[in-house]
Amino acid sequence: MDHLKSDSPNNSPCVDCTKDPIESLKAMFVDMVQAGRIRKGQCPAMRPVFLKPHGIAAAEFKIRDDLPEKFRIGLFSNLGKSYPTWVRFSSDTTPTNTDFKSTLGIGIKLFDVEGEKYSATLMRVHLISLCRILMHFLSTLQKICVNLPKLV
Repeated sequence: MDHLKSDSPNNSPCVDCTKDPIESLKAMFVDMVQAGRIRKGQCPAMRPVFLKPHGIAAAEFKIRDDLPEKFRIGLFSNLGKSYPTWVRFSSDTTPTNTDFKSTLGIGIKLFDVEGEKYSATLMRVHLISLCRILMHFLSTLQKICVNLPKLV
């Protein structure tokens, strides 16, 4: 996992998953992996994760009018609202390798979504990420962040 190490002489990790798993995962995937590919001249730079695409579809994402009260939180509190959407199906292997026993993912990107966001660059976008694996082994972002170097 050399790409998860810093440029420091002792090559120590420059992330702290226990303090901030979200920022640490961003540092690993975007700041280290993808930025490293850009520095090496990849244009466009390859995605940092879920490299093997299986398909993409345009869609309309509509919040059901009859959604049970307990699910009416955040985005899902806008009953009857529709959003233009792109859905991407992929797996966590390289495009030339088999996807047998790989993690399969679905990325759902909704547009024209009002509200406060984590990133100013995604001001009107809402991302939903789903993945299917053979077993559920990492239940929190912190566990994913801490165990990622062991998995790759």
